Amino acid sequence: MSHKAIVNIINFVRGIEPRNTSIDLLLPVEKQIELADKYNLPGTWLLQYDALIDDRFIKLLQTLNPTHEVGIWFEMVQPLVEKAGIKWRGRYPWDWAANVCMSAGDTP
Repeated sequence: MSHKAIVNIINFVRGIEPRNTSIDLLLPVEKQIELADKYNLPGTWLLQYDALIDDRFIKLLQTLNPTHEVGIWFEMVQPLVEKAGIKWRGRYPWDWAANVCMSAGDTP
């Protein structure tokens, strides 16, 4: 019996990478889009807040073909936490420690 296989690639888009600040995080996203389109693969692009407030990412993702979708990746980063009026407790603008990067880690 044959069946249809469905694949959807989830791409997490960050605007901050404290482990290597020399990386332009737009470049990998551009390459991922290029590869997805080349191989006709649908994709979901989930933007973290720091990427969402960077116009370069918005302009790029507005060019996606209709097989792609865009969403929000709700992980705490320094710009979002401070915008909410909460003191940032992370070591870096994006901190991978669960008690910092998850919404349960912050209280007003």
